[in-house]
Amino acid sequence: MASEKFYQYNHKNWLIKFLLVFSAGFSVGAVADEWYIQPSFSLRTEYDDNKRLFTDTFLRSLRGKKGDVGIDSYGIITTADVKTGVRSDNYDVFFKGKVDVKKFFSDLDLDHENFFLDFKSSYNFDARNTFSLSAAYNQESTLTAGLDVTGVLENIPRWTWTVSPDWMFLLSEDKYIQANYSHTDVSYGESLTSRYTDYTYDSVSLTFFHQWNAKLQNYASVGWSRFEQSAIEFRADEVTINTGLNYNFSETWSVSLMGGLRFTQTDGLQIVDNATQQPVAILGADGSLLGITSRTVINRSLQPFSDSQTGLVFTVSSEKQFEKGNASISYSRSTSPTGSDGLRTVDRFSFDSLYKITQHLHFLLNGAVHMTKSTANTQITRDRTYYTVTPQLRWQFNRQLSLSGGYRYRRQKYEPGENSTSNITSTAESNAVFITLKYQWDKFSTQEF
Repeated sequence: MASEKFYQYNHKNWLIKFLLVFSAGFSVGAVADEWYIQPSFSLRTEYDDNKRLFTDTFLRSLRGKKGDVGIDSYGIITTADVKTGVRSDNYDVFFKGKVDVKKFFSDLDLDHENFFLDFKSSYNFDARNTFSLSAAYNQESTLTAGLDVTGVLENIPRWTWTVSPDWMFLLSEDKYIQANYSHTDVSYGESLTSRYTDYTYDSVSLTFFHQWNAKLQNYASVGWSRFEQSAIEFRADEVTINTGLNYNFSETWSVSLMGGLRFTQTDGLQIVDNATQQPVAILGADGSLLGITSRTVINRSLQPFSDSQTGLVFTVSSEKQFEKGNASISYSRSTSPTGSDGLRTVDRFSFDSLYKITQHLHFLLNGAVHMTKSTANTQITRDRTYYTVTPQLRWQFNRQLSLSGGYRYRRQKYEPGENSTSNITSTAESNAVFITLKYQWDKFSTQEF
């Protein structure tokens, strides 16, 4: 096992080296029209009364014990990131690096560091062919990774590697096709003792676009994906077929619609509870036999299962620019891979808005509702509904410096799945306040590289 992890680590290091050489090759081997770099830095203080979203049942058990553990936390979060790139008439290379250092004053284990590396590039071979390559490496805590789907339980590191090549071919002035492949590898620290299991996710898609006019574009797409957790012999293959359109009512208002079907085949192992009746003797005080009764005994075992599902996938979204702000709203249904609950079907509703009260004072409001269910019918599934809303005020001193403060409310509810043998329902809530000071330098760029 150790040698396998060592191989994976070195294999992924070679991926980073390849991407660095690839990006350097563009910048050194070609004459760039523009080179640019833009760093930023922020400092945030945060108070949260339930950072891990402990359930009400768990909190009641804590209060009944001596030496109660405090669940509230105060944290200082330092963030630094930099965006840099080179571009010309026939290529564009972009790189972003970000570091979060989070220190919490709490009885709980909440401290962690997050690292994010993103690479994107595109190259126009000729008037018809464009090749793109994107890749990413993230190291983040499960306190934030996957929060929208799985919820907060443990503070362990998660490493995510993603690489995605893309090819676009222009058929005519108003028609083109796009082919994409994506590979994601996710691994967890303490995977042998935590509820998380390493997984891979591969997807392929082919899309046809038709630009009818300046306002209307429609498309049709077919795709295939595979979610696999080899350690527990779990695999889900999925085929999707969908069509959609993008329409611009004006220069400030756009709408997107997409709908289709998914066909999912899931194979793996599931926990099965088998109830049996066992005789129990009723004894008197003197040890004499008074009678015979029975009790129910639950025996758990792992058994293979296979499940086929057909479901809807869709997206409805709209964006609007106003004289003093902007707003966007979306509602979608799709499947998402997780390290703790397999492949999940997620309904996502989100909104985001900004309103400029004055030139310097801005009001921001964003929120989301995520409803998660198992893609396959098993006896161990749990449905989850997650809510979050964050109003905040931001004072923009100038183009570079801003100070913002706000409040964040989160709530999640777990319920038994449709075929689950459990009847346990649990709820968790969190309230947080925060203040953030951010400085973003102007973009440094040059026409000579």
